[in-house]
Amino acid sequence: MQIKLKHMSKSLYKVHIERLNELGDILSPSTVKGYTERLNSFQKYGIDVDMDVQDINAQVIKQFTKNMKDSGIKSITINNILTYLHTLLTYAHENGYLNTMPKINFMKNSNEKKVPLTDEEIAKVIAVPKKMDFVNYRNHIITLTILATGMRSRNIRELKVKDFDTHAKTLFLEATKNGTSQVIYLSPSIFKTLVGYVNRLELDDNSPLFPSQWNNHLTVGAFANTMAKYYESIGVPRCTPHLLRHSFAHRLCKANVGLPTISRLLNHSSLKVTDRYINMLDVDLIDTVNEVDILDSVTPKKRNRIKLK
Repeated sequence: MQIKLKHMSKSLYKVHIERLNELGDILSPSTVKGYTERLNSFQKYGIDVDMDVQDINAQVIKQFTKNMKDSGIKSITINNILTYLHTLLTYAHENGYLNTMPKINFMKNSNEKKVPLTDEEIAKVIAVPKKMDFVNYRNHIITLTILATGMRSRNIRELKVKDFDTHAKTLFLEATKNGTSQVIYLSPSIFKTLVGYVNRLELDDNSPLFPSQWNNHLTVGAFANTMAKYYESIGVPRCTPHLLRHSFAHRLCKANVGLPTISRLLNHSSLKVTDRYINMLDVDLIDTVNEVDILDSVTPKKRNRIKLK
């Protein structure tokens, strides 16, 4: 005889509060603020936070997504809001408040080209910040690490000091987006920078390589917020960790590094992903045409004059 579990009623708001209370001191005030702002977005665009989570189905989420899109919200912001909704519904499902997880269709990335950082912008992001407190120092080193390796934000957040092998001069990623491990080979400059960083902060082996002020791993929201504030403060507000990754790939492409090598360095699942990832700008195409001018590269022994009849 199959026993059907009784559904425990719980509103989306109460799930939000219960999860925050469970995480407790792990979350920084800025992270809590970010989660609360996302909760307010639910209410604003069509999901009543007082409704039972059991009533939040695929159709409700679809209309909610449409409302945000019709309001002109960017795809990346919509996905951030949907990600938090997915987090809350997963929590509700795991704790018996939600019988079945509804399907959430995230927005596909637009085909708009991501313009890599210019030389001037790169000069700004690699410069030592004027205010050198713990947060700015950590964010500065994070920026240099991504720009030098092309690592994903998730892997940056999950790194521990013990993953930094000073003998092999590598970073070891135990689990990447593709579900596989990866070894990141470090250039001499970023290796030297990371050695100085670890020694300066006196981090132990089990500590996050880029910890919060409470020596915990940075959450997704806290990482996004702190990096956005940092880039705003140094005068490159359009910079993001993901744009640094794009800029890394773009530089490799301009240096005539082959697509298979770029794909491995970025840990892409296929060359097709890398091909879509690298966007050559018009200025790059113009430079290439000028550099490889076949007519000027071949000097004829005698230039024939053409007479018009």
